[in-house]
Amino acid sequence: MNSQILDSLLNHQGIHKNPPALESDIEALLRHLNAELPEELLELWRNSNGFRIPSLGADLMSVAQTLEFLGDWDAKMESGLLPILDMQTSNYIVVAYREIIPRVAFAPHDGDAKLLYRNFSRFLEVLLDCIEQNVEMESVEDFDDYDNELIDADIFFHETQGDFGDTEPRTAEDQVMAQKLLRSRGGWNLYFAIQLLDETNLTTWAELLETNMYTRWSALERMQHFTNSEIKTILEQDKANFRGFVRELAHAATQAGLEVEGDEQSFLKFNEKALNLQRLFCIRHAPNAIPRIIQWFEDSIAGRDPRTRENNIFVDEF
Repeated sequence: MNSQILDSLLNHQGIHKNPPALESDIEALLRHLNAELPEELLELWRNSNGFRIPSLGADLMSVAQTLEFLGDWDAKMESGLLPILDMQTSNYIVVAYREIIPRVAFAPHDGDAKLLYRNFSRFLEVLLDCIEQNVEMESVEDFDDYDNELIDADIFFHETQGDFGDTEPRTAEDQVMAQKLLRSRGGWNLYFAIQLLDETNLTTWAELLETNMYTRWSALERMQHFTNSEIKTILEQDKANFRGFVRELAHAATQAGLEVEGDEQSFLKFNEKALNLQRLFCIRHAPNAIPRIIQWFEDSIAGRDPRTRENNIFVDEF
């Protein structure tokens, strides 16, 4: 535990402290989670049961706030994410507490969570630096005319890549944790795994491109940053597979008497009905996939709800 950072943060003029949390409340939270939390977080609560950071527009949540919030966050609880920094925008900094070493992530209300820091100490170090920068900026005599704006926690943590920049090396421990997350597949685990893998995991990357549309997008985005020639070969093969699938689907639709239009890269329309090609591509290995996709469009064009068909193509999705 980095006591120096803890002391500096707890005694900083940029935070508004609260009375200490009750040990019984901390123990109740730990029982509820059935997991350990970073000692630095527990020590913060023992000194101040949450605190406000006005310049950042954020609050470190109290034990009670965190426990109350979990009741409405069951879906995200499946991933073992504990909200600890409320940025007043329905976005949160969370602790992924079910991992071997709890990591810190950014969890937006309208997107996928992303890992930021390998441990809680790194998060506190960055948080303290942001507070100090704002305090220093506010101390400038002509602050109102100052070119730079104060750091906003929500914008900062949304934009930063933290310890997991696209070109930053991954540790052996990162690789082990990635494989563990891939096996569990719950909640945001696949997205976290994508951030922890490096370009040496060739087989895993190829498999991720065959999972589902959302995981595929995240994997493709990360793989674009790699320079490994073997990764580039995987991407080229994937493009060829995608183009081949689209041509096969378009041909089958034409043979079925459907009018086909589109750019064959992002979408196709069959008699003005469209579905995302990436989504269809990910389920192309389902039994009789092409005929069932055509059946989906035929039902839709005829005014029938294709979802009511027992063997509709999306039964096999995910």
